[in-house]
Amino acid sequence: GAGGAGGAGGAGGAIASGQPPANGGENDDLFSDDESPTAGGTTGDTKTLPQDTSEPSYETMGKETGLPTDVEHIEEVEWANPEDLQPGRYTDRAARPPLDRNSDPCGCFPDGTGSTCCLDMSCVLFACQEECRSNCEAGDLCGNKRIQRKEWKKLQVFDAGPKGRGLRIMEPVKKGEFICEYVGVAIKKDHLESLFARYQGERMLYIMALDNDVYIDARKKGGIARYINHSCEPNCMVDRWKVRGVSRACVFAMRDIDAGTELSFDYKWTRKRGRAPTKCHCGAAACRGTLEMKKDVSLEDEELDLKLSGHWKVPITQNPGNEIINRVIKVYFDGDREYYAADVAQYDERTGKHQIIYKSDLSDAWEDLSKLQWMILDREFEQFIISKKSAKTGGTASAPFGTPVGPSVTQQSMAKNYLLVQTYVKEALEVRKMIIRCQNHCRVHVAVLPCDATEIASPEGVEAVKGSADGKLWKLVITGMDPIKARKYLENNVQTIKTKTAEQQAKEAARGALGSAGSGVVHSRDVVIPRTVVDDVKRKLHTIRFGAGRNVEVNFTHSESKSKQFAKMTILAETEHDLKSALRNVWAALFKICRDSGNIGYTHQGYIKDSGIYAGELSSKEFDLLFQSSGPNLSQDCSENLRQDPFFAAFEDEHRCSIWVQSAFDMGRINSQNRIVGEAGEDVPRKIYIAVLVTEPDKVDVLWGHIRGRVNALKRGVKFLNLGTDRVYFPFLAPRSESKTNGNTPNSNTLAGGDFFGYIKRTSGATVSVDELTRNHLRIDGGDKTNGEDKAEEVDRRIALAEDLIRLQIELLRDHFVRKQSWAFGRDWSLLMDVDPEVKKKDLSASAPSRASPTPGSFSAVRHAADGRARASSCMEIAEISSLLELDREVAAHACVIFYRFLNQLTDASTTSATHVKLREAALACLFLANKAQKIHKWKRLETVLAAAYKAFYPGSQFDEKSEEAKNWEKRVISAEAEILTTLQYDVFWPGVDWILATVVESGKIAEPPADNAMELTLSGPVLAAGEAVWLKYGPEYAFAAIAGLLSINMEFVLSALPLDLEKVKEVIQLIVDSIKQNESVAKKYSKAASAQRFQGSQASLLTNVSNVIAKVEEMNAAGIQQSSPSSWQQTYDAIGKQSRQSRIFRNVSLTLIQ
Repeated sequence: GAGGAGGAGGAGGAIASGQPPANGGENDDLFSDDESPTAGGTTGDTKTLPQDTSEPSYETMGKETGLPTDVEHIEEVEWANPEDLQPGRYTDRAARPPLDRNSDPCGCFPDGTGSTCCLDMSCVLFACQEECRSNCEAGDLCGNKRIQRKEWKKLQVFDAGPKGRGLRIMEPVKKGEFICEYVGVAIKKDHLESLFARYQGERMLYIMALDNDVYIDARKKGGIARYINHSCEPNCMVDRWKVRGVSRACVFAMRDIDAGTELSFDYKWTRKRGRAPTKCHCGAAACRGTLEMKKDVSLEDEELDLKLSGHWKVPITQNPGNEIINRVIKVYFDGDREYYAADVAQYDERTGKHQIIYKSDLSDAWEDLSKLQWMILDREFEQFIISKKSAKTGGTASAPFGTPVGPSVTQQSMAKNYLLVQTYVKEALEVRKMIIRCQNHCRVHVAVLPCDATEIASPEGVEAVKGSADGKLWKLVITGMDPIKARKYLENNVQTIKTKTAEQQAKEAARGALGSAGSGVVHSRDVVIPRTVVDDVKRKLHTIRFGAGRNVEVNFTHSESKSKQFAKMTILAETEHDLKSALRNVWAALFKICRDSGNIGYTHQGYIKDSGIYAGELSSKEFDLLFQSSGPNLSQDCSENLRQDPFFAAFEDEHRCSIWVQSAFDMGRINSQNRIVGEAGEDVPRKIYIAVLVTEPDKVDVLWGHIRGRVNALKRGVKFLNLGTDRVYFPFLAPRSESKTNGNTPNSNTLAGGDFFGYIKRTSGATVSVDELTRNHLRIDGGDKTNGEDKAEEVDRRIALAEDLIRLQIELLRDHFVRKQSWAFGRDWSLLMDVDPEVKKKDLSASAPSRASPTPGSFSAVRHAADGRARASSCMEIAEISSLLELDREVAAHACVIFYRFLNQLTDASTTSATHVKLREAALACLFLANKAQKIHKWKRLETVLAAAYKAFYPGSQFDEKSEEAKNWEKRVISAEAEILTTLQYDVFWPGVDWILATVVESGKIAEPPADNAMELTLSGPVLAAGEAVWLKYGPEYAFAAIAGLLSINMEFVLSALPLDLEKVKEVIQLIVDSIKQNESVAKKYSKAASAQRFQGSQASLLTNVSNVIAKVEEMNAAGIQQSSPSSWQQTYDAIGKQSRQSRIFRNVSLTLIQ
């Protein structure tokens, strides 16, 4: 047959000398011939094939041997989908067993030589044929994780001649070594019959019993082990091992195997009724000729057959009915030429068939006895058989199909074993908790009793007391489910302890304490959380584990921290899919617990402080190369202050994440001997953790790939030039193809879109491009320092020259940009507000001569002579006068915007000039301009504006517009108006706020009355006085969002309508609140409106809601609230703005610059 095997049964033997086979005794059938190929066989070790040094893969195997196209090769057992297990759904697949949550480690420690451990009977889990878990004290030196790590040997499928395909080993292996796992589709035992019916026309099947309830079907989907053939002298065997409580069928070497040898194991088929023996082609010297095992017949059974020989009777009639129910018969099969004994269970009168239960394998069938040759046992010997069976089996029921019948629980529990040990051995076993672990894993009880004089005087006691320093002996009495395995485990450990002194044993324990507890599991991921929420997480750990999935393990692990400011958790899963699903659920649950606790901090990006998902690790040198801090971290924080580094700061901002790295001084822990271990050093890696949105944990791997790529580039010698606020010049440096905006190609006469990077390449030899990871760095690649062709000195020279050229070009662009900004009609005020203060001061001073020179008595001399309170007072006066004039509410806001623009454009140098003009004239001029710009009401004459202003400034006084004072005041306001228009180059227009209300109401989530109420409060005096940063840098939409939050309007509704930046919303809230508090006395004087009084100190004040609003914004930012697409109103205004810009192109000024 073409390789592969199937069937029910246990293990084929032991994987180490003296070790019992899994699932019972030596004679367990590995395969049932009902479920196997019709012809089998492989060669044993008689043929050695040449070694193939190529890397094995399914692709190359298919080319060499022509693998079947109807087989999908997999590497893990496929279980039923949880959805298919719901009531009303059908599936023949078995459900994945729940993971064993017992986290008790084996207790093994490394010996200090660096060699692996946990690979012999001294490990309690290895002795019980279980693999260790992530909490094994041996850490990375634990060798009992071969199945989890998929440490498969190099294998190759080949053409095995008459046997079909076979599998050979491509590297030498030692006896007991793990080779591979037998995988396929997990099938329920109840569905075996339907599975056989489905494969009725198949020549070969590949079904193996995993346990009593689950079978592995590798016919359509299976691993490479399906190609292992049978041999009567096998070199492999299959054992059942448990990995976190789940059984796995694994192939082990029975002896040393050379590379190129074909693998085989004994199928151990049993003869079945109605089928002829299957010929074996293994060619071994001891080949038994068939795949079926010879039937072992005991002497007792032979005696029974002899006694029964005269009591089988030929029936009188060949058409029996109900009269033979519950009788014993035997049926003759021509193919086997043999009788098979059976019990008659039922009779179907309609078909005339009897239900027969055969004693050989307890299988049942409906047979037509009228067409068969059969005999019946007389009643006397039927009673004899029943009594013999009861005496033989102890009254127990027959074992299920494929399950070996062993001693009953009662019989095993009565078995006892004991060991005599010395005092120091007993103490060593107790210190290492070996007795407790033995009891837990072997389900036994170990009683430690002192030996009396009689026991010490016995031959065994006399021999044992020779090694006792105090002359005492202790008796370890073992009782329970599996005392044989428990005794063997204890004997191995006793032998190990006897070879060392008590002092050496203590040193070994200390070395074990120094080991790290690395996971060593392929599918695992660590998560760090703040220490302050650990108690809350532990209380809800059961819920977290339930949400993670039944096949996932979630546990706390060592944090290796001196300050204990954070905790670490590990997520373990069988498959990568389970791990990703569990990580999403666990990360969301931890975020909710941290947020609800309230006892946490937040990062710059709004994520929970000291939290993150493990991404990867860098060596100490690689981390120092990447992290260019501005100075030492003097804080006592457990994490590095990565915001000091331009790369990390820009990377977090660009990718909306937060990176966490444990600080060097915090690394390490105090062991049981009060020694600090695991401290930072050159050989200690730096682990990177990344906090992302609760919906994007998969993004961590992508971000880690970016970080790893940056490190590789730095090691090559690439330099990343941080330009900070000078990144606004990137469009003028990049090639033309990258500088196109909105489909408009820049004018060839302008600087924008020039081939500057190409010029640098030709001049210096270095390649320059914009860094895609941060968007505010330039990537300068001068060559590979690690390449012998490019010397390090030459690479550094190229980079230095390129950097000098870039900085020189930026200085030229800065001068060009500032001068042209002075000419642009409708400048970008948010951009002007975002420029570095020192740069802005320098640039504006350089561009001042381009405007008309101010006279000594002009208003420009009063630029920041007034402090912030005076400017706030002017804005509140504007709001008060606008209210008295009954102008539309946004006229006051428009006037304040013009006022802020004007103040922003004046230089600090002019404040030394003498002047008799006050800020009030400027404020009135701005209000008069805004009054003339609005189209809702007819313009108010200047006399009317001055009359309202007089009433606001001097309550109770009469204003005479014909007086000399009024005329002089009018002249000063007109003069201020002219100065404002000249300074701003007539840039006094403003889109207003109607579009904000229309957009919010159009979203359908906020009704018009609360939105209108929020806008009225936004345009009140205290908010208008919040400063130029609010009204120029951010704009009215951010002010509206801030006030809406203070009014307890749902922020998610507001931000779903307005596409705003959450961090900016938080900053605007703080700016407004700070301004209101600083100008509280001024607000009481001018803001008489009920809306403005909402900010004044009282229980109803909106300021009491500030902390709640900021917390809500931070929560939304961390949760990644998505904004909707722009509304129809916003799209309309964008289209109008685009047309407006196109119609205002000045000579020699590019469209890109105006945009």
